[in-house]
Amino acid sequence: MGCANTKPQAGAKMGGVVGSSDGAAQQDAGAGASSVGVEQLGGPLLPGKLRQYVSVVRHAHRMDQEKGNPWRYSPDARLHPYDSPLTPKGRRTAADVGKELQRFHSVTAWSCIISSPYLRCIQTASEIAKVLDLPIILDVEFGEVFDDVYMPGANNKPQYREASEIQKLMSQEYPGVTIVADEKGAPKHFGELPTWPESFAAAQVRFLERYEATCIKGVERQRNAIIVSHGDAVMILLALLYPALEVKKIDYGGYFTAWRDTDMPTVSGDDGQWKEALWAKAQTQSLYKDQWSVKVGPRVQYVMKHNQTVDYESTVMQEQAHEYVAIYRREVKSDRNMWTMNPNMKKEAADNMKKLQDLQIKEDDDGLDEPEQPAPAPVVMNLGGPQPIHSPDAAAPAAGDRKATAEEMAVVRRKHKAETATSKLVKELRGDIDRLRTHIDQDEEDEG
Repeated sequence: MGCANTKPQAGAKMGGVVGSSDGAAQQDAGAGASSVGVEQLGGPLLPGKLRQYVSVVRHAHRMDQEKGNPWRYSPDARLHPYDSPLTPKGRRTAADVGKELQRFHSVTAWSCIISSPYLRCIQTASEIAKVLDLPIILDVEFGEVFDDVYMPGANNKPQYREASEIQKLMSQEYPGVTIVADEKGAPKHFGELPTWPESFAAAQVRFLERYEATCIKGVERQRNAIIVSHGDAVMILLALLYPALEVKKIDYGGYFTAWRDTDMPTVSGDDGQWKEALWAKAQTQSLYKDQWSVKVGPRVQYVMKHNQTVDYESTVMQEQAHEYVAIYRREVKSDRNMWTMNPNMKKEAADNMKKLQDLQIKEDDDGLDEPEQPAPAPVVMNLGGPQPIHSPDAAAPAAGDRKATAEEMAVVRRKHKAETATSKLVKELRGDIDRLRTHIDQDEEDEG
């Protein structure tokens, strides 16, 4: 997302730092050009522990941000204005990322690449896949911010290409690369498209939740993944996993590799209880507060923070991220894409849906001979930022002369409490989030 300026800002470093989430850091000289640092990806592993590796990559250079590129005036651009292909330079950069990650493959043992569904990300992932011989999984929830600033007029319609078109392009450009397919053989899109227009704050939480869910799935299956997404996703994840860095810019092809030592799951039978335990742990303990170590790759500009400020800032951000992701998962994801939820939450959501359906059927039967009453005003969960909150009384007005039941009022109070907590968290996080967002418009002016 946006145009990368390859000239580092004053005082900024470019990649090559190795550190941990407690603020410790050391410089890995020449990380972008040599094999130095391979042995730094972890040390001895304690019994009962599993070491998980994740690399997060920003897509490479895109045609629509290259001045004078004929694609900008092509029929393809008119059909897919927000889904630009890579430039030739972008393909070379993406291949370089694959070679750089290959240096660690003997340690990290990558098993797959999870990619945003936008073409620039798929092509970046494909160039990496050619080097590492890995399959690609398309995940909508690692996709671009779905807002009305970057994508005006989207009106809830996907702005990435349909599976059939991706299948055709892949067969022409990357015949040896595999994308996980559906039962019909077409590339499968996992996840759900956000509701347009999506606020930037909501998109950041979406990235955080999806990364956490991906890590839990990785532990469950004991596999390590490379994620190819957009600059904003790389930015917020790096900021939370490595608070000692103040990230200035994620250039095209910029990436980092993170790893942690977590408990080896105890697989017992086929009842799935051990999987529930993984999700239960994530509900009570923030994944972002785990002891993550991070190696920053090339094409990332940063400065080091003063050590005295790191602990407090990181603790606050990580605790808020955990609460915010929990609210997002509970209030937004309960009726979509349940595979990221733990089995207990799936069952609870399904039971609640059945109760609501049964209640609606009963109300319809009871009211056959009664005049239709106006429906209560809905309570809408808004994760995009502070909004006026309905009072409990206003949120569930009595229909006609009928007073709301205690059960109905309890539901309203719970929703009102969640809305209030969400708005409070949004206010607390907005300063951090706004400070982290890449200055896309300025970058494009610099490039022009």
